[in-house]
Amino acid sequence: MITDAYRKMQKSTVFSLLVLTVLVSQRTSSSTEPEREPSVATTLDSFQVHGDFSIRAVANEPLVLDPISAKLDPFGRLWVIEMPDYPTGPPETESPNGRLKVLLDKNGDGVFDTASIFASK
Repeated sequence: MITDAYRKMQKSTVFSLLVLTVLVSQRTSSSTEPEREPSVATTLDSFQVHGDFSIRAVANEPLVLDPISAKLDPFGRLWVIEMPDYPTGPPETESPNGRLKVLLDKNGDGVFDTASIFASK
C-alpha cells in the first residue's frame, strides 16, 4: 500500500531530480572560459514554481556525484545511478566506473542524510 507520505515524496522527488539535472547540465556546459558552478540556492531560486508547490534540494554533493537517473522506492529510499564518465564513456583501457547508490533519510525531514554504494562498475 502506498502511503500519503510516499506520494508526497514522489512529487517532491520529481522536482528534486529536475534540480539534479539542472546542476549536472550547467556543470557540463561547454565553454572556453571556466565558469563558477551555481550554488544549490541559486539554482533553486531560478525556478518559477506554482504557488501550490515548493521546491527544495533533497540530495546534492557530496552525497551524490554525477547523477544520471534516480528512483524513489516505496520505503522512501532514493536509488541513484552515478556515471562520472557520462556522456563520453571511460577511456578504452578502463572499465566503466558508474555505480548505484541508495540514499536514506534517517531523521525523516525529507532530505537524504546517508548514501551507500549498492553496486559499482
